[in-house]
Amino acid sequence: VVDYNQGPFGEQLAGKDKFDVVFDFVGGTDVERNAKMVMKKGGKFITAVGPMQGVGDRVLTCWEWHSWACGLMGRLMASGCCCCCTSYQYQMAGGMPPLKAGDFQHAVIESGARAEVS
Repeated sequence: VVDYNQGPFGEQLAGKDKFDVVFDFVGGTDVERNAKMVMKKGGKFITAVGPMQGVGDRVLTCWEWHSWACGLMGRLMASGCCCCCTSYQYQMAGGMPPLKAGDFQHAVIESGARAEVS
């Protein structure tokens, strides 16, 4: 269990087993940076939001949309070109902002993720 009030999740999980996949339903560069700390090399970072936090909460201005789209495209292109650019695969799941609950559900189902039950 990660308590987001206790600091970044990457620091809380440092030194523990690394993950094959990290899902991002928040967005922002802080989430990406922390995900890199906890992912296995070659792992997948699947975001329903992209590099800008809070994208799914509202309709973006023209400038915000272009900034979001360019940041997302750069990450997708770097992830797909070769292993020297990134140590993980960056994937976008979901639709265009503003996002709906169904977009998130589709991202999880499409990935084939299974929760660990203890």
